[in-house]
Amino acid sequence: MQLTRTATIAVAALTLGAVGLAPTASAKQPDKQVPLRGDFAGVATEFSGNFSHLGRFTGVVDLDTSDGTDDTMWVAANGDTVTNQTTSFVPAGDGTYVQEIVITGGTGRFENATGAATITGNFDFGTFVYDGHLEGTISRPGPRR
Repeated sequence: MQLTRTATIAVAALTLGAVGLAPTASAKQPDKQVPLRGDFAGVATEFSGNFSHLGRFTGVVDLDTSDGTDDTMWVAANGDTVTNQTTSFVPAGDGTYVQEIVITGGTGRFENATGAATITGNFDFGTFVYDGHLEGTISRPGPRR
């Protein structure tokens, strides 16, 4: 029996679907990245600020990670979160710094968030007071819940 091209494609799609390899309507599509920017300030491991798409937020840094990176969580006013990880932190001798982060997930409208950003700011190594300006991208947030 000879299969037509359409029948062959249909059989392949059904076979791949049976083993979970074919795309489905519920499969997550590639994230569309949107601009993420804003400012923040803090002391030691706690900070707050205002970012596009997130609004006013509070943040906390977890310096005690087993892989040697800093994990950070931003918490929006409604409780939605964005998690990220520092990939590079370069302090300059004049009290400024440049930091690179990668967004690793979140909750609420930021569930499965991805993205990356660069932060530039000032850091007082005597008092641990700092501020920063963030510029980057984040996957388009879902609807407000």
